[in-house]
Amino acid sequence: MRIFALLLAASLLPCAALAQELPGEITLLTEATPPKFVDARVEPTALLRTSIVASDHGPVMLNGVAVGDTNQLDPSQFGYRQGFVLENAQFGLHGRFDDSGMLYAVQLEMVPRDKAGNGTTDYVRDAYLGWNRYNFLEVKLGYQKVPFSQANLKATQEMLLPYAPTFDTFTPLRQLGATVAGQDPGKHFKVTLGAFDSTKQASEQMIDPKQLMLVGRAEVNLDKFVGQNSGFTWRVAANGAYTQKYFDDGQQRLWFGVDTRAKWRFLELEAELVEMQFALAKAADGSQPVHSGQGWHVDLTGWLLPQKLSLTGRFEQMDGDTTVIDGQSLLQDTIVRQKKQWITVGLGYNIIPQSRCVLAFMHRTELEGLNLANDSGQLTCHLAF
Repeated sequence: MRIFALLLAASLLPCAALAQELPGEITLLTEATPPKFVDARVEPTALLRTSIVASDHGPVMLNGVAVGDTNQLDPSQFGYRQGFVLENAQFGLHGRFDDSGMLYAVQLEMVPRDKAGNGTTDYVRDAYLGWNRYNFLEVKLGYQKVPFSQANLKATQEMLLPYAPTFDTFTPLRQLGATVAGQDPGKHFKVTLGAFDSTKQASEQMIDPKQLMLVGRAEVNLDKFVGQNSGFTWRVAANGAYTQKYFDDGQQRLWFGVDTRAKWRFLELEAELVEMQFALAKAADGSQPVHSGQGWHVDLTGWLLPQKLSLTGRFEQMDGDTTVIDGQSLLQDTIVRQKKQWITVGLGYNIIPQSRCVLAFMHRTELEGLNLANDSGQLTCHLAF
């Protein structure tokens, strides 16, 4: 037996010496795993938003004469809604391909509406591919938000009041196209350029799908020039958009806008001005009518409890057609284009970072002869991740 043990030990000595020469993590019987072409990360996204609305109802006045009741008008975000409203039911996926810089997003809306609050068949909210491997450049291709207007670019779940400012109804929202954004490494300046080709569902104010929209937006973060630890943020931006029908010479649509956002301690300020000019088809006498409009708003928010309880006030004015309408029609299009002035106050509470409720009251005033009883109070809550 002793001889057998000595022979066995002698036979294992070369193997022991070989094992001492190899790193401990190498396993000779397992092949190395081949590198992946992409290592994709997938994250689900969702937004559920509901409201309980109580709107004022009463006479519709045309130049001081009662001609109807608000119950006779079509439901829209202009105040003619009552009861429980499902504002959004969005579901999707987003993520990126690690190390390559590629990213993607797909988002569907189960209860799609246009900006006036009326139902549509535009179920796709986002569907794009992008690339941003470096922090100074980003490219996106697909169905996405047009880089125009601070209010338009803000995510729904980030709004401190239930709705975007009223002028949002005549600015472009989402289109099919491409964007390129670049910024300096210190994030002092950012420029975004885009080209979009519209579809019927996405066209909104663009009406005809045979057109190309060119968009540009420039942002300056003024707080970056002050210092990183000042506790103060301030951004100013300017943007513009242009379209022209391919086969209708001279019919152009232009949008211009400036906006700003500032935050210091417990106070936040947001303000924006947007103008539009639509050059219509030439008349028989050679003249060319122009449909123009303007809108602006100022929001001031005070955080009563940091990141928990906020009080927001908004003063806004919107004129969808600078030509005085003088209350001659009850058509929906006339109501949208009429000059109006709204005041909104909202008390919001962040239950958790992903959920917020806002109790808001909106006082609406029409300024061109057509007066509606359409003040509104509502409680809006959302859950987003």
